[in-house]
Amino acid sequence: MKIITTLLFVSACSVPGLQMGSTLSPSSPAPASSPAGEASPGVQPAPSAAAAITHRDVEPIDDAAKWLTEIHAGQLVPGHGTRESELRDRAMFCSQQVENLISHGEPKSASLPLENTKATLGEADANICQPLVTAADGWDARAKHVYVAQRDADLEPYKQVGVSGDKLKLVGDLGKQLIGPGHAEATPDVVARASVLFSLRDEGARLDGGHDYTIVRYAFRGNTQIAVTEKGFHAHPNADQFR
Repeated sequence: MKIITTLLFVSACSVPGLQMGSTLSPSSPAPASSPAGEASPGVQPAPSAAAAITHRDVEPIDDAAKWLTEIHAGQLVPGHGTRESELRDRAMFCSQQVENLISHGEPKSASLPLENTKATLGEADANICQPLVTAADGWDARAKHVYVAQRDADLEPYKQVGVSGDKLKLVGDLGKQLIGPGHAEATPDVVARASVLFSLRDEGARLDGGHDYTIVRYAFRGNTQIAVTEKGFHAHPNADQFR
């Protein structure tokens, strides 16, 4: 008796991730094919750096480089809104991405496609990430000194015309939000003469479409505050309300 054996071939395209004769699981990537006449090695060599590393891959590194460049150029300085924690976060992301690229087999000699500086992968942490950490050291403390110096400079014209005590503190606390009598600008001369000063608080929109405001009135005897009162309005108050 002649036995006829029938082989069932399953098309590779019918099962995602499988090829004819493949032993890979559906989730495993198929091995790269070798040129004709060459044996397929067990592990394929890493692609060249030029082909593998894109600008998207180095964005955290380039971002850190941008901040470092702006710091060195004096464009980013303490006291202008940037916090120390922001600098440290960017330095950390920079170092993590350098480590990530190296752990994925990218050569340290690979030139990185950066827009804000030049560096190889092996140079990036020492030349970009760690210098940003150094720049961040004491950033908030320096910012505080800047704020204090600026505040003192802003208050000096008021001190020169005799404003002190509670009244000077209010100027420092409210700054440009301080309002003089009759809704006048709170210049040093206006503040020095005034027995009452004001601030306006926006309470937000109402359900009926209107808008609420509150005038806060600060009363003084000389430079000493003697009373604080509030009055609400269902529309923006006019100058006559600041009395």
